Amino acid sequence: MKGRYLYLLIGLVFIVSVVGIATYAFLTLINPDAGEVKLESQAVDRFGGSQTTATSQPVSNMESVETAMKNKYGWGDNYTVKVENISGAYAQGIFYPTDGSPGGGAFLAVQGETGWQIVWDGNGAVNCDEIELYDFPINMLSQCYDTASGSMIPR
Repeated sequence: MKGRYLYLLIGLVFIVSVVGIATYAFLTLINPDAGEVKLESQAVDRFGGSQTTATSQPVSNMESVETAMKNKYGWGDNYTVKVENISGAYAQGIFYPTDGSPGGGAFLAVQGETGWQIVWDGNGAVNCDEIELYDFPINMLSQCYDTASGSMIPR
């Protein structure tokens, strides 16, 4: 009996290995995004969106968003800007002083014909009036503050 279980275990390990290798090969060969860098981060839910984001974007795209945020205020290296999620032409992230002093916040950006533009940044709730022209994905911005009703509303 003991030998039978050993052969069963070896067979099972072999089958799992073959399936794993075949799956990896299949996904690698058909992946159209093979030239992109995949990044994953744990995002703080500042926008009412999802907590964990996986972003598959060219690094230069993420750097362009970071540069747009730094250029908006002329920060240079005084602030750290982190893009936490890019989905198509939309991005969200955070910023904070590089020296560790208090401050910082979050931002939302949109990619237009002239590059990335920061359409909202700060702390607290995103005002619906400020972002109504943009159709941010729900996982980035599931609710906003409606000034007419004085409350948060789902998008």
